[in-house]
Amino acid sequence: MQKSCDIFAFLFCQFRDYLFPNECLFCSKEGAVVCASCVPKPSFHVRCVRCGFGSFLGVGRDVCENCLHELGLTSVSVACVFGEKHVSELVHALKYEYIEAVAQVMARVAHEKVFRMSGLSFLQPYSGGGEGTALVSIPLHRRRLCERGFNQSELFARHFSDLCGIAVSPDLLKRRYFTSTQTELKKQQRLQNVHDAFLCMKTPPSTVILIDDVFTTGATVAECARVLRARGAKQVHVIAFAAQTIEHL
Repeated sequence: MQKSCDIFAFLFCQFRDYLFPNECLFCSKEGAVVCASCVPKPSFHVRCVRCGFGSFLGVGRDVCENCLHELGLTSVSVACVFGEKHVSELVHALKYEYIEAVAQVMARVAHEKVFRMSGLSFLQPYSGGGEGTALVSIPLHRRRLCERGFNQSELFARHFSDLCGIAVSPDLLKRRYFTSTQTELKKQQRLQNVHDAFLCMKTPPSTVILIDDVFTTGATVAECARVLRARGAKQVHVIAFAAQTIEHL
C-alpha cells in the first residue's frame, strides 16, 4: 500500500510541476523553482559538522581530522547546515515532494561553496575530469528507487557534474540489499544498518568524490569509502548539500 501511495505521489508531483513549473517554493515569485533571494547561501564552518569540536578546519573542509580518520575519508565539504535559511525545506522538497528541479539548486549552492568561494580549493586540480577522478552518487536499492521514482543523490551529482566538468560514474557502486531509512537511527545503529550494504562493481579511479544530499554521522559514506578503498581508491572525498549537525539530530 505504501509503495502505491509513493508512486501516486510521485506522478501527482510530476503533473503539478508540469502545470506550475516556474514559481518559487518559498515566496511564490515567478521565474524559478527557487528565486535568487530564497536560495540558501553556502557557509563556512569553524567547527566539525559531525562532532562539533575543533577550530577552523581550512577552506572547503568541514569535518575534523579525527572524524575523517574514523570514517576513512580524505575530506568532507558541506554547503549548508540544517537550521539555515530554507535548507531543510529544500531537502524535503526533493526527497519527499519529488520536486526534481530542486537538485539543480542544490548543485549550484554546493558548487559555489567548493569551487568559487574556496578559490583554489582542494578539488580544483580535479576540475575538468580525467581518468583519475570520478563523481559517484550514493546508490539506492532498486526497491527504494521504485518507490521514489528517482535517486535524489544521482540527480544532485549529475547537475554538479555539469557545473564542474567531472564525469559521473553511475555504475561504480551498487547497493547490495534493502536497508531501513537512517533518519530515526542513532549513530551505532546507522553503522550497523549500512554495514556491508555496498559493492564496488569495478576498479575505481584513484580519486572518488562521493555526492550526497545530506551528511549526518557519515555512516553511509564511510561504508562506501571502505569498499572503494578495498578495490584501490586512494582518496575518497565527500561533497554534500547539507549537514545535519549534532544540534539537529
